[in-house]
Amino acid sequence: MTKIGIIVNAKAKNAEILSSYLTEFNNAGIDYQLYQTEPEQLAETIEQCVAKYPLLLIGGGDGTIRTGAHYCAKRSTILGVLPLGTLNHFANELELPFTPEEVIAAVQEKTTTCIDLAEVNDVIFVNNSSIGFYPKFAKKRDLYTKKYNKWLSYLPSFIDTIRRHDSFAVVIKNKTLNRCAPWKAEGRGA
Repeated sequence: MTKIGIIVNAKAKNAEILSSYLTEFNNAGIDYQLYQTEPEQLAETIEQCVAKYPLLLIGGGDGTIRTGAHYCAKRSTILGVLPLGTLNHFANELELPFTPEEVIAAVQEKTTTCIDLAEVNDVIFVNNSSIGFYPKFAKKRDLYTKKYNKWLSYLPSFIDTIRRHDSFAVVIKNKTLNRCAPWKAEGRGA
């Protein structure tokens, strides 16, 4: 098996459980290179690793996984998920492996799942994209989490955001609708 890249968002809610994955990877003889990175360096790290590794395991929450998908899309690099976020909507929705043993089995068996991608303003997303109220709310929540924990920050964020909420016009364009074209790459399981 070729070496894989493991990129972990150091600020992921459950980043501390990474060691249990790494212990099991070592026990299973999986050859990997670990990159623990701050959120500000995440995109750059993924972009550099996409050219080096046939498989990237990205550890973090939905935003981290979305960043990984952005750089792996239109490439032959396979994106794997280490669900280390708060809610892990993406991994839960797709019923992806959660335990170290399940992830190892998926890597060894080269199990893949085809997903739909979409693009908004040249940015790939995989499970949701928001305009209007929610992104403003999320930005406020991120500011308030510097003072309070994430869950307590919801109330003042909601109040601040509801005070001024603009309307948006949305135009959806689609050149072709291709729900899940078969992915083929030489030397890789699909």
